Amino acid sequence: MRKHAVNIMIYTNRPPHIYLNNTIYFVTSRTIDGQKHFNNDEKKTFLSNCIKEAKKRTKFLISGYVILDNHYHLILKTCKGKNLSKFFYYVHANSSRLVNELDKIKGRKIWWNYWEKIIRDKVNYYRHLNYLHNNPIKHGQIKHFDQLKDYKWSSWIYYLERYGIDYLTFLRMRCLPVVELHEVLTTGKYGWRLAEVRSKP
Repeated sequence: MRKHAVNIMIYTNRPPHIYLNNTIYFVTSRTIDGQKHFNNDEKKTFLSNCIKEAKKRTKFLISGYVILDNHYHLILKTCKGKNLSKFFYYVHANSSRLVNELDKIKGRKIWWNYWEKIIRDKVNYYRHLNYLHNNPIKHGQIKHFDQLKDYKWSSWIYYLERYGIDYLTFLRMRCLPVVELHEVLTTGKYGWRLAEVRSKP
């Protein structure tokens, strides 16, 4: 059995964080009061570049992401768990500075904190990957599943180009609750029907 180095940080006014080495996390971070500070391509580019630079500095691996107007989700794998807080400090400090400079506002606090969940198995991994990829639909950035290919602030395009739409559709449906799966297959919700699900994992 592999042993993990564990660090737990608990503050009275912040969510608790568990820092593990070589561990896959699903992470969410939201702006204060849900303010839409990243509501255009230029600002989303700032945030995307900050995430890429933090990834480079910490040597983390990122296998899924989505950026929206007031929050983002990541699936990442740590190298050294203690660097998780450094990763988000870099992302939040620098994206806040860049957005405030663009908006000509000094000292405005953009982010509050982040929440992480440990991914423990393959099914759990794909459920969270599907969740973040469908986030633009959930929050009204786009209307339909077939428009995900046009939403550039997501790792969906990477997976689409590498694995194809049939494989992604199969994985998405495999992770659905039984009731919702029945609705998808019978009504064509998300643009899928039973006859369109052809690939195997």
